[in-house]
Amino acid sequence: MTSQRVLFLGILVTAPLLFAPRALAGDYYGTESPFVVGAGARASAMGVASTALFSDASVLAYNPAGLSFLERDEFVFYRTVLFDSQSLYHALSYAHPLVDFGTIGLSLLRLDVGGIEQRDGNNELLSSDLKNAQTRLLFGYATTLTQRLSAGFNLKVDHQSFAGKSDTGVGLDLGVTSTQRVPGNSIVKAFNGGLVIQNVLEPKIKLQDVEVADPMRIALGVSMLTVLRNVYLVTSVDFEHPRFSPFQVRVGQEVSYLNRYSIRGGMDHETPTMGFGARWKGISFDYAYRSQDLDQNHRFSLAVRFGASVSDRKLATRTTLEREVDTTINSRMADFEQRQIARAIHEADSLFAAEQYDPALHRYEAALLWDPENEHAKLYSIKSRYWKVMRNGGEAFEKSDYVQALLYYRRALDYIPADSAAVAMVERCNQKISASQRAAEITRQLLRQAIDLYDNRQYLEALAGFEEALNIDPTNEFALEFRVRCVANIDKLVKEHKRRAERLTNQGDYGAAIGELENALSYRPNDATILSQLETIRSEREEHEREMEVLRQQQAQVVETSPEPEPVLSLEDQKELDRKYSEAMKSFKAGDFDDAIQGFQQVWTVNSEFHNVSEYLTKAYLFKGMRLYSREQYADAARLWRQALGIDPDNEKVKRYLAKISEELRKVPGVVGDQD
Repeated sequence: MTSQRVLFLGILVTAPLLFAPRALAGDYYGTESPFVVGAGARASAMGVASTALFSDASVLAYNPAGLSFLERDEFVFYRTVLFDSQSLYHALSYAHPLVDFGTIGLSLLRLDVGGIEQRDGNNELLSSDLKNAQTRLLFGYATTLTQRLSAGFNLKVDHQSFAGKSDTGVGLDLGVTSTQRVPGNSIVKAFNGGLVIQNVLEPKIKLQDVEVADPMRIALGVSMLTVLRNVYLVTSVDFEHPRFSPFQVRVGQEVSYLNRYSIRGGMDHETPTMGFGARWKGISFDYAYRSQDLDQNHRFSLAVRFGASVSDRKLATRTTLEREVDTTINSRMADFEQRQIARAIHEADSLFAAEQYDPALHRYEAALLWDPENEHAKLYSIKSRYWKVMRNGGEAFEKSDYVQALLYYRRALDYIPADSAAVAMVERCNQKISASQRAAEITRQLLRQAIDLYDNRQYLEALAGFEEALNIDPTNEFALEFRVRCVANIDKLVKEHKRRAERLTNQGDYGAAIGELENALSYRPNDATILSQLETIRSEREEHEREMEVLRQQQAQVVETSPEPEPVLSLEDQKELDRKYSEAMKSFKAGDFDDAIQGFQQVWTVNSEFHNVSEYLTKAYLFKGMRLYSREQYADAARLWRQALGIDPDNEKVKRYLAKISEELRKVPGVVGDQD
C-alpha cells in the first residue's frame, strides 16, 4: 500500500475522532457569509462535504482545484429559498477544460433579501421593504501538477448593496487535490483528497463605519468510491475550521445505480441533509433537502454538459496534426520523387544522346528506383542495353572476331526482338563464319566461350553460343547436348521465379513478387505467360492498395468516434509520451527529420503501439534517406532505409528502395560504405 493511500485512510479514520469533540452545536449560516451555501444540490444533499467531491462546475465554490477533474464544458444552475419567499439564492457556474492548459471556471452567486423593515431610534417604521443584495463572482483556474496532484485558485469579487449604500471587496481561495486509484479487483476503486483555504485574501465590505470581512476558512476532505457491480457508493468526509467559528465535521453518502440514479444523505455538522439525483446523457438534475431551525429548505440544481471531452479534443487535435503531416509529407515525398525522376531521366537522356550507354543505363535505373512503372525509363534502359551490346558487337566485328560479335548481336535481339539492324549483323557474322576456312576452330572457340558462360550460370548467353556452334556444325553432339541442358536450366529458373512470385503474391508481398517475374523475363523476355502473370500481380497490388486505403480510412473514423483504450502506462508517462509524440510530429511537418526521428524513436522504444508512431518513424527514416540519396550519399541512405525496414518489415516501398540502392552501391565506382 502506498504512503498516499495510507494518508487517505488515516485521515478517514482518525480525523472524526480528533475534531468531532470540538464541534459545537448550532447552524453557522447566520454568522458567516451566506455564500457558504455553495452552488450545487448534490453537495448540499451530502452534508456539503464537498472539499474532495468533484462532480460538476459547482466545485468552484468548494475547492477550485477540483476543476481539473472535469472533462467537458458544463453549466450548473442552482436555486433555493433560504428563509422565506423573499430570500432567494441563485448560482450559475461554468467550467471549460482546456486541452493542454488546465481548466478555467466562472461562477456567479447571488442572494436577494427583501421585505426588511427600517425603523428610527424611536422604533418608528420608516420602510417595510428595504432590499439587501449580495453578489459573489468567482474566476477559477485549476491544473494538474503531477499524475495524482492538482492545484487551483479562485479570484473572487464580492459586492453588497443595502439601503442605498454599496461596496465591493476582493478575495482569493487556494486549493489542492490528490487522487489515488486502487488497482486490481478491489471493490474500493479510488480515494480523493482535498485541501482548500478559502479567503486567503479576505474580501472586505464597508457599508457604514465598520468594515466587515468574510473570514478565512480551512477545510480538509476525503472521499472514497466503491463499486459493487452496478451500484456505485461515494463516501465523503470534511473537516472544516472557519476563522471565527468552531470546527465542523460534515459527512455525506451517495448510492447510485448504473451511475445514473442516485439517493443521498448526510450530516452538515448537526443538520441532516438528504436528496436525490438523476443523469441522462449530458444532463443532471439534483435535489437536496435540509431541516433547519428557521424553516425547511429545498435546493435544486441543473447541470448541462456539452461539447467534446478533453480526451476527444486531444484525439481530434492529434488526428488533425497527423492529417496535416500526412498531407505535407506525402506532397513533399511526391515532389521529391518527381524531381529525382526528372533529374535522372534528364541526365540519362543526355548521356544516351552522347552514346554513353553504361552511365545512361545507370541513370535510367535510378529513375526506376522512384517509379518502377516509368515508361520512358523502362524503354530507354532497354535501348541503352541494346546499343551497348550493338556497339560491342561492332567493335568485335571490326576486329574480325565474328564469333564474339555474333554473340553480342544475338544478345541485342533479346532486348529488341526482330530488330532489323541486329538481324542484318547476325546474318553478316554467319556469312563471315561460313566463308571462313577455319570452321572447326571457330566452332571450338564458340564451344569454349559457351562452356565458360554455362559454368558461370549465364545460361542465356551460353545457349546463344551453343546455337551459333550448331549453325556452323549442325551435327555437333557436344553443342546439341549442352543446348538441351541450357534450355532445361533456363526453364527450371523461370519456373522457380514464377513459383516464388506466386508464393510472395499469396503472402501479400507484391513488390518482391514482381521482382521475381522481372527476373524470369530476363530469361524469357517475351514470354506471354510471364507477362500475363506480371500484369495480374500488378492489378492485384493496385486492388490491395485501394482496399488498404479504405481500411485505413475506416480505422481513422473508428478512432475519431471511439474512446481511447485504457492506457497500460501511468497517466504521467502517457502525458510525457503524448508530449514527445506531438513535438516529433511538429518537427516532421517542419522538415526537421533529425528531431522527428529522435522524438519518434523515444516514443517507439517505450511503446511501439503508441498512436501511429511506427508509421511516422518509418516515414521519417524513409524521407531522410531520400535526402541523403539526392546528395549521392548512397551508403548512408541505405543504412537509414534498413532502419526503416526494422520498424516496418513489410513496407513495400522501403524494400524496393533498398533493392535498387544495393544495385547502385554495386555499380557506382568509388562508392564506399556499409553495404550489408
